[in-house]
Amino acid sequence: MSPPTIAGVPPGVTPLVDIGIGDTYDAASIAALWGTARWSTAGDDNEWGGHEPLWNDIACEVLEISTFAGRESTVDPFEIGTATIVVRNSDGWADYKPPPASGAQDNLLTIRPGRQVRIGVSIAGGPAHWLWRGTIDYTEPGYQPDEGDIVTFGCIDAKGDAGKAEMPKTLEPVGNGEAAYLRVRRILDNVLWPAWRRQLDVDTIQLGATDLGTRATSELDRTAESARGDIYGDVNGKVRYRRSSWLFWIDGTPPDATIGNGATSDICPSGWEVRFARDDMTTRAIIGRDGETPLVMDNKTGIGLYGLETWERTDALPISNSEMSRLGSRILNARAPATMPKIASVTLDAATGDGEVAELAATASPFTPSRYRCRHYAADGRLAFDRQMFVVGIRHTISPVDGWTTQLALDAASPYRSVANPARWDDANTKWSDDDAWANTI
Repeated sequence: MSPPTIAGVPPGVTPLVDIGIGDTYDAASIAALWGTARWSTAGDDNEWGGHEPLWNDIACEVLEISTFAGRESTVDPFEIGTATIVVRNSDGWADYKPPPASGAQDNLLTIRPGRQVRIGVSIAGGPAHWLWRGTIDYTEPGYQPDEGDIVTFGCIDAKGDAGKAEMPKTLEPVGNGEAAYLRVRRILDNVLWPAWRRQLDVDTIQLGATDLGTRATSELDRTAESARGDIYGDVNGKVRYRRSSWLFWIDGTPPDATIGNGATSDICPSGWEVRFARDDMTTRAIIGRDGETPLVMDNKTGIGLYGLETWERTDALPISNSEMSRLGSRILNARAPATMPKIASVTLDAATGDGEVAELAATASPFTPSRYRCRHYAADGRLAFDRQMFVVGIRHTISPVDGWTTQLALDAASPYRSVANPARWDDANTKWSDDDAWANTI
């Protein structure tokens, strides 16, 4: 069988679509299925060390792939990442096979919801660039006149998978004073999410107690937002918690690349979306705890120019009042009118150029984070914009017929810019001291 191809892209760019078999959600089930002998060993190069599934490449059967990961701005919670994979099924390989009347679980090795998937590309025979990873949430058989029988896999990332469960309400609130990363651990333990499928930054922001009784995704988002951190499902199949400083970058460090039309070295886009909208701004932040009078923080200049554009969270969890203030300041700075107009997105077509566009599309990520210089000169030569932007969201559409396009959602990187300062403090949640002006803004 010839290797799969993507229409229009430079030679050597091939899609990778793997489905994993042999893994389950808990170690006891794995041991029951496979015994103590596994096909891998522990270590930095193979972190699962016996829990990683056996991956099977199905790219030759794939008709279309679409993926999404990320969010709209740096202060929004990460949305649940999704992927849709459409495959040929002329010989029934993707049929769901129910267990026999005896009840034996012979369907464990067939295509079913709960099976892990990963999607990526290889460029010029190089290593895999994994674009997305998650779990099949549903399968949907269908028919296309030109292809015959097909099956659509609807997939969600690790955050969506772990967050599906409703958590029982505790008799009394629990966890008063625990650090945010420990709260994330508590939630994941509550929904029986495996320890080997999580990676949590250590932080020191103390949170108030919770009675949990809500959907896990909501409690994870509330926890992360209360600590000015982020939580998402990564390309390694893990729930990833990042502490508040993960987006900081040192002024003067070069961006990952330049997207635009200002020089021959610029990576050429297929299109830009630029917005100047009031609902992309915040001029008033309302932040508080359950049952308490909230803190109201205003950008008075912004209100004078654009009116009241509010952001609100009145169930925040920080014990410290200064942390509560930082939450409001972070929103006001990241969504300030000064960051407008918003370069909302850029579209890339991997068929453009000699492979450099495909390389950028393969490596751009809202998780790294990827930071690009974005610039555009209009037809009359005027500079429309020249800004440094973070990738906050990414959509891939890959087809053997229609090619590969990538849309990057962007947000201003400037609010997270820092100056070099060799005298650092030990507090993991601030760049310098607790009363440093910059540390209190974002």
